[in-house]
Amino acid sequence: MKNLLAAIMIGIVIYCANASGQSSRAGDEKAIESLMWQMGQSWETGDMAGLGNLLTDKAVHVSPFGEVTTGREEVKRLMQWVRDVAFSKAKIKMTIAQYALYFAGADNAIVTFKVVSEITGQPKPQEDLLTVSVQRVNKQWKIAHFQGVAVSEPPIKRS
Repeated sequence: MKNLLAAIMIGIVIYCANASGQSSRAGDEKAIESLMWQMGQSWETGDMAGLGNLLTDKAVHVSPFGEVTTGREEVKRLMQWVRDVAFSKAKIKMTIAQYALYFAGADNAIVTFKVVSEITGQPKPQEDLLTVSVQRVNKQWKIAHFQGVAVSEPPIKRS
């Protein structure tokens, strides 16, 4: 009887811990989704100060050209330049598609998603695939690393 009672108690503890973990994971998923939405909104509106608030202190950005920028302020400065120069007259409307979230631990996750941007002056929408690493910092999810590549047809089809 003593062993049965101990087994039941262990089962209850495991069940409660698992239920708590699932609840926490759902909250994390929602928080990370919100973070990605805020990232998109900041880019659309040109609010690079807002984007900077979403980054870790040591954030890393890898451009489509392979250039690496490190540190919140440097990344923010680069992104502001891109919005002010490369997209100076563009009105950008982004749509997120093919969203996937992978947890790499309790405080780290990787998000991949396709962004479709309608940019004034361009004949067709631009599609990019983004990979974003997020990290929990002081109980808040932040962007630690991000990079994007343009989606296009491969030059040679695989058979």
